[in-house]
Amino acid sequence: MNPFSDTLRTVADFFDDHPELEHPGSYQSFHVFVSKKDLPRIARILGTFEKRVCDNWFFLIKRIGSAEIHFNCSRKESCTQVVVGKKTIKVPKVVVEEEKVVDDIQWVCPDSVFSLETEGAAK
Repeated sequence: MNPFSDTLRTVADFFDDHPELEHPGSYQSFHVFVSKKDLPRIARILGTFEKRVCDNWFFLIKRIGSAEIHFNCSRKESCTQVVVGKKTIKVPKVVVEEEKVVDDIQWVCPDSVFSLETEGAAK
């Protein structure tokens, strides 16, 4: 066994032992950050997978039941940028900065939110 697998089993057991607790919905995703050199080996192990690009990331995604495992690699590292033409974009006008006074807020969560039933649990 490995620590990650042990932790997943422990979390599952915890929720099975406490069905009255809210639990993470039916969809879960796990993110594993890898380098470009790892991608061919991971792709062979996964067999079938989805490729996806989002912002600065390239993903190999394996679906297992209602969960997804995302193997994330920097798009800059794993992909090649190719100029395919020209396009016109709108550039926002520069806005002059101004200062204003706003509330400085802190969140204070008193122990009373836990009620008497959990006495000693939040220590």
